This record gives sequence, C-alpha cells and structure tokens, in this order.
Amino acid sequence: MTLTELPFNILDGIISVTPQEDLTRLSQTNKCFRFKINQSLYRKILITNEENVHHDEYTVIPVGKLDKFAASLNSFNFGFIHSIYFQVNLTLEVNDYQGFYDKICQLWNEQADHKIYLFNFDCANLRHYQLFNALLSSNLTYIEDTGESKLANLKINNLQNWIVHDMNEFISLPFNPNLRHLDIVIDRSLSFLSNPLQSIIDSGNTIRNLVNVESLNLDSPSSVQFLVQLYKECPFAMDNLTSLSLTSSHNYRHPKLDYQELSKFINFNALTDFELKVNCNHTDCQCITNFFNNWFSASQKINLKKLVLLNYKSVLLPNNINQFNQVLRYFIFNSKLESLNELVINVNDFTKPLNSTVQFDLKMMIDKLPHLSNLSKLVIPDFFNRHLKQIKPFISHFTKDLDDKPILDLLLNHCHCDNCQVTRFNFKHLAQKGYNDNHNYSITECPMGISNNVNVNDKSTQEFFNYIIINLKNEFASTSYLRKNFYHCKSSFTENFIQLINHGIMGDLFKFINTKNDDLHCNFGGISV
Repeated sequence: MTLTELPFNILDGIISVTPQEDLTRLSQTNKCFRFKINQSLYRKILITNEENVHHDEYTVIPVGKLDKFAASLNSFNFGFIHSIYFQVNLTLEVNDYQGFYDKICQLWNEQADHKIYLFNFDCANLRHYQLFNALLSSNLTYIEDTGESKLANLKINNLQNWIVHDMNEFISLPFNPNLRHLDIVIDRSLSFLSNPLQSIIDSGNTIRNLVNVESLNLDSPSSVQFLVQLYKECPFAMDNLTSLSLTSSHNYRHPKLDYQELSKFINFNALTDFELKVNCNHTDCQCITNFFNNWFSASQKINLKKLVLLNYKSVLLPNNINQFNQVLRYFIFNSKLESLNELVINVNDFTKPLNSTVQFDLKMMIDKLPHLSNLSKLVIPDFFNRHLKQIKPFISHFTKDLDDKPILDLLLNHCHCDNCQVTRFNFKHLAQKGYNDNHNYSITECPMGISNNVNVNDKSTQEFFNYIIINLKNEFASTSYLRKNFYHCKSSFTENFIQLINHGIMGDLFKFINTKNDDLHCNFGGISV
C-alpha cells in the first residue's frame, strides 16, 4: 500500500505528529499530503514579534519573516486561509504591513469571493498606518442596481471582521453583508465628530452593518457611549448578536455602565459569549454590582457559554476591588449560570506575586464550583498576583509540613524527581547570572547539573521567579479574551519551569479543585492542567 492509498484519518494522524518545521518537506512527497498539509498550515496564521513561541492551533510567523511569507502565497495556498492575526507587542520599531496587504489584495483579484478574518492587534502599526478595511474601501466605486447601491469592488466585502479606530471612517464605510465581527475602539471624546449621528442616519450603512454583526467588541468606554447615544437618536436592535465585549470606566469623563440602557438594543439572553472590562473610580458607587444585579433580576436563566470578567486597567481603589469581590461572591458562581462552559476572571495585574495581599476568598470560590455544573475551563490570569498566598490554608490536608515553609519553597522545592532537580539547577544558574547582569535573563546555555533546593530567601531567586510569572502571563496578551485560544501561545523559555511549578503545591491545588469538578481544566497565571 502506498501513502496515497492510506485512509484520511491515518494521513491526518501522521500530519498531527509531524513537527511544523518538517511539514513543508512532507508536503512535497505527494499531492495528497500537499493538499492536506497546506490546508492545515495556512488555515490560521499568527504573526508575532515574540521569539521562540509556538501555538497548538496557529502557524506562527515572526514579523521579520512576513515578507518571505507573503512571497510564498499563491492562488493555491491563499484559498486555505481562514484567519490572520497580528499579535505584536509594543516595541520602538513600527511595523509596516503594506507589502503583505498588497499581496492579499492581488490574490483577491483572482479569488474575489474568498472570505477572511484579519485581526490586527499591533497598536503601533494602527496608530501610524491606515487600517486594512479603510485601505480596501479607499477606492471603491458603486453601481446602481434596482434602486440599491452595490459594490463594484468586492474586496471590502471579503473581510468578515473590521477594526474601527475612528468613527468618521466607520460612518463612511459601505454596507458589508459578510461582516460578522466588529471591533470599535474610540479613545477620544465623541465631541470631535461633526454631526455624526445625523450622518449615520442619512447613510443607513452604519446601522445596517451594526445590526448585521454576530460578534461586537467595544474596546473603549467611548465606544459604548457612542452606541448608547446612537440608539437614542435612531433606535435599532442587534438581533444577530451572540458575542459581546463591553468596556466601561466610571469616572469624571465617562458615565457608569447601565444594564437597562444597553438591554434596549442588546438581548443579553441571546448571548453565548460575554466579556465585561469594567472599573469604577468613585468611592461611594455600586455601579458594577448594580449592573449584575439588574441583569440577574431580569433573567430567569442566563444562557452564556463563556463569561469573562476583567478589572479594566486593574484599578486597585478599595471600592472598585470590593465591588468585584461582591460580584464574584453573589453572581458569578450562581446557578443561573449553570450553562457556563468557560470562565475567565482577571482582577489584579499589577501587584508582584510575592507581595500580594489577600483580597478575596479563593476557597469560597472553589467551593462554589459545583454550582457551575457544566464548567469545563477556569482561567485566572492574575492568580499569582491575587491568590498565591491563599493556597496553603485550604490544601494542608493534601501535603504535610506546610506551616513552617514559605510559599515559594512549596512552589519550587516540593518535588525531587530527576527532571525537577535538573530544572532547579537551571533556575539557580539563570537567577544568579541574570541578577548579577542587571536582571538580564536572556536564555543562555546552562551547565549540566542537579539541585535539591533553591534558596527561596535569596533576592535573586525571588526576582527570577517574578520574571517567570510575568513571562507566563504574556500568553494572555490579547486585548480581548473572547478572541479564541490566544492563551495557548507558549514560550520555550517558560515551558522549562512550568513542570517544576506544577510538581509543587500548584499540583496539589489542582487536585483539590478536581475533587469539586473532575472534568475541569484550569489555567492559573499560565500554569495549566
């Protein structure tokens, strides 16, 4: 039997276990492999400036190799592309993607009906260069057909998502019947718009685009204000909406988030995915708690599959933190959310792990997990900032001799298997070398050796541990947790230490959680099981 005669499930199995760097060579062996491997490699593209990262679902392209990747695109492999993500961290260098965009536009001349999601999260690029949807629409022409304007140039309609940073631009964009996902980011006050609402009402295209989308990300407080204001002038209903991200900061510039106001044009009971990025800067306000109270009071059952709750910009004012604690205590672990599959909670990004103060009862949260009977994934990105010191009190029955040991000792020195002893040796070497080199922890060749323990009282150990935790959190770098699967992007550097931490008290924590829900997958600060 030849390779081409093998069943497809066998071929898929061979492809799935072949390292990505070898897939190109495998694709050259026969036409069947060429088709299936290209279908896999080009479906989801992630472009990043991070070094030594890989992803379980996306083909990762370094920014420096983007031109080479663009040159490799042709009418065959372009047809396999489903989504392209630019996930680039801020640097001094501003990347220009014009060459890549030109190649995409050229290939769309040959495949005019090929639809793509293209998300650009490179903030520096967006500030200096034209948005891709604006670029595509800049030379559009129209033809009249049965009284309705239709696009002669279909490239703009090939984009299934738009990212909009300027409302004047959004107002000028044409109707896109294929638009499914819309990001609106307005950082400035709405006052800079010249009679914007009347322009929207007159053209009609903006309202048609809004009511057409299935996924809406309002990535700034002004974006939410704009929609509320628009509804008051020209009522509409977003009946197709199933995924929503809201951003609110209650301060002197922006009003509080009001459930009653938003529910006039958003059906919260129809949502399957909901993300709330919110904070309150007032000392005598309960707007966050009231939002949830009004929502839960209006709904017999909430049909969410995924819920994300974020402290927007990690405001640590006591009243703001207290409201988050109330929401977690009385609403999130509530039987009305029993259909929930995935829960993401991030409240405090700024406190150093070993300096965190107890602000919320982690044990109470875990004890309430049975109320969410369908929960399969729990993600707490700020775990090491917020909850680390709470582990010992409620898992002491799993592990003896906890009381006299520092938490860092239980994380790093708990396991004495061969792999952990080698990793601890590497930890000590890199911690001391980086500490002596002005906290430069660049990866270098480590001498071979083993170590029973690291000195957890040593300043170099504590600083290096904090550095690892920061790197682990980089996998949560997406501006929105609703964007699928971004927290699977791993650095080869951090992977060296994940097992060490997991073999420590974190492993005991996960065992404790599994006594509440044995099907639950957890990701705490980048450490997952």
